[in-house]
Amino acid sequence: MELADKIEDAIYLAEQRPAEDKGTPACIVCLSDPELLRLGVNAKLRCSEAENPDEPRLKTLLVQLMHARAEWNRRHPKLPLRDSF
Repeated sequence: MELADKIEDAIYLAEQRPAEDKGTPACIVCLSDPELLRLGVNAKLRCSEAENPDEPRLKTLLVQLMHARAEWNRRHPKLPLRDSF
């Protein structure tokens, strides 16, 4: 599977999860570091472009961003990139 397809699948699966889900989605855990970084940056960009703060999709994106950040920090606790997305 190509990198873009894998990332789009991860985004789609993360958007389908309810915002109350506290566990890290399996699709995020199995991404490579570059894919995870790209997913986090994509989620951050989409969150910043949201027009309505009450939009349900924004809540899903925020949860996705939180999961991506948590997974990145778990993998690389001492890298300076940890706060970049």
